[in-house]
Amino acid sequence: MANALVGAPTVREGRFEVAKKARSRAYPAITLRAAAEAVEHLRSELGTGAWDRQPLAEALGYRNAAGGPGARKIAALTQFGLLRRRHGRYSFTELGETLALYRDGRELDTALEEALRQPPLFAALWQRYEPEGRLPGRLEHALVRDHGITPRASARAAEVFLLSAQYAGVVDLDGRFLGKTSDGHRPGGPERPGAEAAVLGTLPKAEGPGPESGSSGAGLAGRAGAGEQRFEIALGGGRRAVLVLPAVPTARDLALLKKQLELLELQVELAGSDPG
Repeated sequence: MANALVGAPTVREGRFEVAKKARSRAYPAITLRAAAEAVEHLRSELGTGAWDRQPLAEALGYRNAAGGPGARKIAALTQFGLLRRRHGRYSFTELGETLALYRDGRELDTALEEALRQPPLFAALWQRYEPEGRLPGRLEHALVRDHGITPRASARAAEVFLLSAQYAGVVDLDGRFLGKTSDGHRPGGPERPGAEAAVLGTLPKAEGPGPESGSSGAGLAGRAGAGEQRFEIALGGGRRAVLVLPAVPTARDLALLKKQLELLELQVELAGSDPG
């Protein structure tokens, strides 16, 4: 039955059978930034050595290493090439040690690029689209069509790759591939001032005292520099966000801001469900 739907019952030798549900191609479901932070934390907590999965999961804040978020995060660190597994025990790779210990410089640039190439799907995307100079506008569609990702997983896979490639300084916010400068650096890596804020949606730190923890409401105008408007947004629990915009933002400015909020929403979702 060539046209049978996936999951639809079929008859074979007088028995009903259900076709297996299509599985998506594997990819790390946490971003490279999250993986780098995790391996840095593990290096700080555990030092060097080889461990079963349970101590790794506990060091990352999870009780259960047999499955669930803890196991998936460890799997992601392996997919990025930051951990290796031998005889059921995990240890840091040279690449993992580099990301754990170096926070800037060309060595970090090289390590981030190497980590981004470790997952086969991510390497295939880089190889496929770098010659064209940019990623397709609807990357999730290309993932389904050409790369073995199911429709249900395509949006998350596309966002995780895009965030990871931006963090490594390989592509910009519009999905254009970035070349290296004359000194061997890429212009958008995470150690450059302002680059991580642009990629990850973090906002400039407020100057001076903020509102009292009991304040409420959004769009509270604050002090701003020339040519800027500044908003302090009460988030509850004494927390706040500070948003600094040009005095007269353009439609493109607002579109980019909306995009960054969507990426931040994805990061919150990934941190909450922790599918890696």
